[in-house]
Amino acid sequence: MIMGASITTQDAVVVNLVGELKVKDEQGNIREVKIGDLIHAGEQLIFSPNVKFNLEYEDGSSSTQANLIQETLNQDTTVSNDDSQAQGSEVEPLAETPVALDPEIAALQAQILAGDDPTQGLPETAAGAGTTGNEGGSDFVSVGRTGDETLADAGWDTTGFTATPDTTVEEEIIPELQPNAPTVSSATFSLFEANLAQGSSPSALLTSIADTIQTAADEGISSLTINGINIINAGQFAGPIVINTPNGILTITGFDSASGQFTYDFSFNNAADHSNNDQIQLLFNIELIDNQGAIANGTITLNIIDDQPEGLADSNSVTEDTATVASGNLLINDTLGADSAQVTAVTNSQGTSINLSVTNSIQGQFGVLTLFADGSYSYQLNNGSNEIQSLALGQQITETFNYLLTDGDGDSVLVPLTITITGTNDLPVLTVDASGGVVEDASNPNLTDSGALSFTDVDVNNTHSVTEVYNDDISWSGGDL
Repeated sequence: MIMGASITTQDAVVVNLVGELKVKDEQGNIREVKIGDLIHAGEQLIFSPNVKFNLEYEDGSSSTQANLIQETLNQDTTVSNDDSQAQGSEVEPLAETPVALDPEIAALQAQILAGDDPTQGLPETAAGAGTTGNEGGSDFVSVGRTGDETLADAGWDTTGFTATPDTTVEEEIIPELQPNAPTVSSATFSLFEANLAQGSSPSALLTSIADTIQTAADEGISSLTINGINIINAGQFAGPIVINTPNGILTITGFDSASGQFTYDFSFNNAADHSNNDQIQLLFNIELIDNQGAIANGTITLNIIDDQPEGLADSNSVTEDTATVASGNLLINDTLGADSAQVTAVTNSQGTSINLSVTNSIQGQFGVLTLFADGSYSYQLNNGSNEIQSLALGQQITETFNYLLTDGDGDSVLVPLTITITGTNDLPVLTVDASGGVVEDASNPNLTDSGALSFTDVDVNNTHSVTEVYNDDISWSGGDL
């Protein structure tokens, strides 16, 4: 049964169209129409059953392909000449409407169906039946015809109908939802060597980290490794896992499969080598592979910050002629830091330096400084030198040494050691004649004697005075000394 041929009785505009819609005008021209095109009254609509469209007529009414098909089905099976019926509908259906069959056409169809040649029963022509002689007569030519070449009416009115192939409406393809790619979180922390137990500012609280790793894998986790160590293997958590490093211990403590979250902690317990940089990184590389083979990566980054030694100035003292040796420890008031600093060199006040790996004694301006591996030292005053002996009572001079404090990865600081030297009072030395005398003589008395009296004092800046003192066992009389 063919559906989809109708004639419009009003001008109409195509306002919606899915598929192919054609119209045939009164001259037999066929054109394809689109949304917005005008269809004139009397033009024939040609469409297949699966086409969908909406028409808006000039009187404001509208119709769809479904309406037109239903109206066609509601028509009588015979053709009516009642004009009022045509006026009551917007379109005049042409399809599926039987018409009266012409008697002659019916007879021809019957002959053909019976297998007879319909040309054998044709009436004679006006020239007669003709002869087989040579009188100049003529015969007719019989042309064999088949039923499919006749124009006989098949019993249905197909006038003006042009069959068009059905337009295939492609089904909308909804793309399959793809799973999200797996992900792994990353984290960065800073740890300070100064907070280690041997550091310059110890703090057990600041050397521990506790945090989480967040994962997401729509297809499920097949494996997860940290620095190549299996945390999840064949979909199963292998923890708790302990990973030892030169600077501390990373422990993967748990995994929540519902949230995809790992918990871990890191204990920082040993200084790093910062010979080339005051900050180095300790990296934990995470690799996740889901059950479809997709890979995600993350990193836990620990920035380890260097600790440096700190030195405080040292001082000591000696005294002329009495306490001529001073000793102590240079490191007792210094901060050695996490990298265990040591004294590696020393320079005297004249600019001369020694490396303690070669020798441990250095001559100063007024004495000798001797150093030992544990930071202890000894200073010996050159007490017999003129510079020291010439010091007055309480007079002070100083001598300074600078020692180099160097830690395990090369950080260093220069720290002074100052020795204060205090003078004492040296006794003057008195020089007199060893002998002398007088002669008692009444006639020629020589009752006087003379000689030289002198003294020296190394304390050249001292003030001196001379007084006479009598010994207890000498009695003096008869003159003046």
